Amino acid sequence: MGYFKNLAIEQEEQNDPLCKYPMVEGLVYDMRSIGGLTTDLCLEVMKESFDRLGPYEFAKLNGKLVNNSGEEFAMQFMAFWNEVKQPGTY
Repeated sequence: MGYFKNLAIEQEEQNDPLCKYPMVEGLVYDMRSIGGLTTDLCLEVMKESFDRLGPYEFAKLNGKLVNNSGEEFAMQFMAFWNEVKQPGTY
């Protein structure tokens, strides 16, 4: 049974575009577990905050800085948003 359960999880991950962006996925997971929000609501809140604060302050506030830079998170978030939510936004 364990094999089929793992296979089902792998297939689900292949269909979920969020899995390609681990920093964004991690923040969504954190927001969902703390606030009980839906994934879509988390993403809308993230976009509003990202646009208002800018990449560096947003990444710093959410513990996503890499080498004191928000660039890695910004690249993942903007790529995700353009691919899944609204193409051509960033």
